[in-house]
Amino acid sequence: MNKINIILLVIFCLIGNIIQAKNLESNELESNIEPKKTDIYEDWEVDKYNNMVRYSTHGSIVHGHRFGWIKKAGNCDIDILATSISTQKNNKDRLYDFKGESIDLRINFPQAKEEDPAIINTDLIGVFDFATLKIAFFGNFIQGQMFDSLMAFFNTIKIEVTNPHKIYFDIPSDEFSLNGYVAAKLKAKELCEDIVKTTSL
Repeated sequence: MNKINIILLVIFCLIGNIIQAKNLESNELESNIEPKKTDIYEDWEVDKYNNMVRYSTHGSIVHGHRFGWIKKAGNCDIDILATSISTQKNNKDRLYDFKGESIDLRINFPQAKEEDPAIINTDLIGVFDFATLKIAFFGNFIQGQMFDSLMAFFNTIKIEVTNPHKIYFDIPSDEFSLNGYVAAKLKAKELCEDIVKTTSL
């Protein structure tokens, strides 16, 4: 991904998290954000921003945690990780030191009790302030066919920030429902392809 696309992805994820925040004291912040249509498939949502489409779900432990994927117009068959995890830990400011660096996430499917967790290598593409939180955005990992098949088969995925970066998160892991994942991915591809058709007219 080039620098402009990474910036767009971070803005997209940040807007999504702001809109979903539950404890806003007023609607002032949301009134400054352009409304967008969100399609809902069980526990997954599909939304579009500029030339990107995100399909994602919220955490079961922390609602503001998001796990999802981005499709970019022109590459609608490619799914790029777009995941955010927040932290209130006292040392959270140290996350800025790791911006742009690789951070491993541990992935496992709780239903697959006999299987060992897998490690995926992601980039910390951004760190942002929201109230007293720091929100870390992980990306630049492309979904493979096996990963896709496992998410389609199981109904829950667990994601955990690994050491040495785990110490900067008060809740370094969360579980995410996969109910609706398949339908959301199909819709995301449809919307992505519609962007290509519209821009080519």
